[in-house]
Amino acid sequence: MKLLAPAGNWQAFVAAFANGADAVYLGGKSYSARQSAENFSIEEIGNALEIAHLYQKKILVTVNTLIGDRELNALLDYIYELYTMGVDAIIVQDIGLIHYLRKALPDLTLHASTQMTIHNSWGAKLLQEMGIHRVVLARELSLADIKKIAGSNEGLELEVFAHGALCYSYSGQCLFSSMIGGRSGNRGRCAQPCRLSYQVIDDDHKKLDKPAAHLFSMADLCLIDKLKELETAGVSWLKIEGRMKRPEYVAVVTQAYRKALDAALAGKNQDNAKLRKELAQIFNRNFTSGYIDGMSDNLLSVTKPSNRGNYIGRVVGFTDNGATLIKLKEELHVGDGIEVWVRRGPGPAFSVDKISINDKCVDKALAGETIALEIDGRVSIQDRVFKTHDSILIAKAQKSFNWLQENKFPLEFQVKLERNQPMQLSAYYDDTQSVTCFTKTNAVPATNQPLTNQILFDKLSRLGNTQFYLAKLDIMCDEELMIPISEINAVRREAIDKIIVAQTNGSQTRVIKNLTKEPLLEIIFPRKNKAAPKTKKTELTIAVSDIQNAGYALEKQIDQVYFYINGLMTRKLAGKKQLEEILAIEKKSSGRLIPALPSIQKDQDWKFAKILLEELGNREVMVANWGALKWCLDHGIKAIADYPLNIYNSLALEYLKELGITKVCLSPELNFNQIMDINKSLPIEIIVHGELRLMVSECCSIRVAMGENSDNCNRVCENKVFYYEDGKRFRFPVISDHYCRNYVFNSKPICLIDQLEQVRKVQPDSIRIESLLNSKKEIDNIIASYRYVWENLNSENKISEQKIESIRAEMVGNNFTRGHFFRGVQ
Repeated sequence: MKLLAPAGNWQAFVAAFANGADAVYLGGKSYSARQSAENFSIEEIGNALEIAHLYQKKILVTVNTLIGDRELNALLDYIYELYTMGVDAIIVQDIGLIHYLRKALPDLTLHASTQMTIHNSWGAKLLQEMGIHRVVLARELSLADIKKIAGSNEGLELEVFAHGALCYSYSGQCLFSSMIGGRSGNRGRCAQPCRLSYQVIDDDHKKLDKPAAHLFSMADLCLIDKLKELETAGVSWLKIEGRMKRPEYVAVVTQAYRKALDAALAGKNQDNAKLRKELAQIFNRNFTSGYIDGMSDNLLSVTKPSNRGNYIGRVVGFTDNGATLIKLKEELHVGDGIEVWVRRGPGPAFSVDKISINDKCVDKALAGETIALEIDGRVSIQDRVFKTHDSILIAKAQKSFNWLQENKFPLEFQVKLERNQPMQLSAYYDDTQSVTCFTKTNAVPATNQPLTNQILFDKLSRLGNTQFYLAKLDIMCDEELMIPISEINAVRREAIDKIIVAQTNGSQTRVIKNLTKEPLLEIIFPRKNKAAPKTKKTELTIAVSDIQNAGYALEKQIDQVYFYINGLMTRKLAGKKQLEEILAIEKKSSGRLIPALPSIQKDQDWKFAKILLEELGNREVMVANWGALKWCLDHGIKAIADYPLNIYNSLALEYLKELGITKVCLSPELNFNQIMDINKSLPIEIIVHGELRLMVSECCSIRVAMGENSDNCNRVCENKVFYYEDGKRFRFPVISDHYCRNYVFNSKPICLIDQLEQVRKVQPDSIRIESLLNSKKEIDNIIASYRYVWENLNSENKISEQKIESIRAEMVGNNFTRGHFFRGVQ
């Protein structure tokens, strides 16, 4: 099992390798899921690669965002350059990009980002068949889940996050930042609204008698005590999160996991308490083992979404001159940073510049001592004190930034000088290997200044910009000779270049052969004869959350009804009798019932899905995760691709077309122009109405808000909608499914009923209503309204704008959004 560390800038890159990382992942200035990090220019990536390969380490470059059609050419130029530079792997999210790169650059190693939400065996299998070398698994998996995936996909490397920030939602399934602020997590620009506080509103729209809390703010993951179990489960690589963190964080965390991993792999029993303490000191929001042992009760950091540091004591009193007395539980040094947690509001936070004990100034105080500090701010007796900055730990971490200067490779040079012969320079860089170079001109007798040993040493030892130093120089020369200094410098540079190529196995010389972008250009810029055949009419579809509403929508003669099978809100899976009733309704209607598989289906969730599909006669289904898509393909079941698959460009449509997918619901993050750009080689569907699912989570924030733990859950969410109100009083509905997963919806429904003329211009094969939270009466009104307006777009008696506005007002009032149909996302 290997260790992978993050690098958001050059110092973090050095710190990662200095402290024991086997590989580093980093991003370029674009196309990276951490756009707010400093990141690396293409020149810096080249330098990082050279250094990494010299030390037998690896560099992985993140290209883990969704890519629009207009970005593809520039992106491919970037990837081709990374390829020729010799990157060890590229981490990718976009399914279309994966498909294209496998054809264009078959020997380029690709890793599937955690943004692809791979959480079951079938999803891993699909990517392995596409040529993916390693999958970064969803963070929500248990050891048993990981073991199942590993056992079903022999030869596929599995990577898991072992330490760092967690997201409330499954990665790749979050539209929260995107919908409320236009900054998309799928595009690397998440604004982290989940770290804000929210007030709980019950199903009667009444505020609960509880203070606002950070109910979506996850504690930090720490699996340092689970390393042996992870290896046994089949994990190949441990990943540290933190490209947005400072280099000192990278140094401390990487070193801690290096020590723990070495001990675990050697079978040694090591007490990780000291390492955990250092990990907590450098940054923590409380630590959690996440989902690795199943559901736990310490997943959220509801009281504080930022760094807590380590608890070091309490306020015990005050001196006559107003200084604060603190009884210490841990050491404190001048230069450390502390924060006092007061009963209400933010407490004083500052750097300690003076410590007094019994009126005497000291540089440090020990555990058990009572110190006096001058604090600018109001504190009370018994307030807790936390150390948020440890000057000793930081100084130790910063020493590792000099690692490159302190760990250069020693070289031995041997110079052979003979009259009328080129100078021969042999460079020995380990016990058995060497390179030999020759000057272009011959040595001749010196007329003025002969080459002395000192001159040769001075010129050949000038290796300051490389990772080498001259440890020994042997000169074989029997007379006073001379060669131009420029020739000596040139032969020295040639020797270093040859050593670098040899040490890095020639990875810097990778060449693209027989590669053309023409096939790609044909996809990006569609031709009329490539468009998929249009259906007779644009269909009207609806997605519902329970079987009763599915039957009701069928009675309204809608074209397609997507029925989510995972018991949203009701928390009850459909029974055989209910299925028979709804199939009877379908026979009398002109519409079709299409079971919709959820975006999250762990391996153990498949039993019911298989039974249901058998009951329904293995009809066409809608899939929302890559595992479900693979399962349907392998069982001969036609599939529609749902929007959680994040289909964002023409390449993705081409891939799904090759697989035999019948229709695609495009990503709701695409705007009008982007949809127009897409070559519609498959029938497409556009969401025109309804509350979008912003997050799906294994963590039940409803239970936490109610003060319940995993052992005494009273299922208060059954058949109920709760709301989370933010500081601007927007209310986000939250419901649960049969598997106790939380689904957070947007506070405003999308409503494009007054923009259907624009919608028609993108030529959708179907327009879709998301109606997972609506009553029968609301469903009736929405279906009738959209049918009426759509069918009359071409009529001679065109509906007036005032009439459409009246229809919209009846459905949603002023509380609606047009989503990203016009604005798009960053």
